[in-house]
Amino acid sequence: MENNLKVRINNGNIKVDGIPMGGVPSVSLPACITCNPEAPCFQLCYARRVSARHKRMADGHENNLKVLRADPATYWAQVREAVSAVPFFRFHVSGDIPDAEYMTELARTAEMFPGTVVLVFTKQYSFVNGFVDAGGVIPGNLHIIFRLWDAEWNAKIDNHHNFPTFGVIFDESEVKKFTGTCPGNCMECARGNTGCWGLKSGESIGIFEQ
Repeated sequence: MENNLKVRINNGNIKVDGIPMGGVPSVSLPACITCNPEAPCFQLCYARRVSARHKRMADGHENNLKVLRADPATYWAQVREAVSAVPFFRFHVSGDIPDAEYMTELARTAEMFPGTVVLVFTKQYSFVNGFVDAGGVIPGNLHIIFRLWDAEWNAKIDNHHNFPTFGVIFDESEVKKFTGTCPGNCMECARGNTGCWGLKSGESIGIFEQ
């Protein structure tokens, strides 16, 4: 029987947290369903609010999760086809790494296409840590960034592999906590290997609260 499952890839003509993606393509999953339920942003989720206003976008995210659950091989084959065709790719404008197997496939995808720089923001720290703890290797072209929140939450984060971080700046006094601040355009940073795309281990980027 013919497989009609189709992953929806976004072409990057959107804004995330008020920042233009600038043409960086991405694949997303539904907000909250795939996210860390303990995260403080869970109830105030930006991506969920945006999806609620844009049914077509929300349907696309739901569709991608449906494909992933029904036929993971098809999901990853189509995602990898998209990754192979571009210099920059982002996972999860909405949603997050849903499980340990997904983390393994994510790393494998980046390894398969070393010419594509892959960016991932996550609050699913345990899946990333577990992958590395078990001997998994993060390819050089895969940039995994741990998302921060407020001081109380940040103190709980297990980042023993010292992944770079990205957080919200709630007031000017917090700027000094970060290595740098978000310049404001995803594609420009990708091309210049700056901002989030150029973060090294232990470095951090902050964005002023929208």
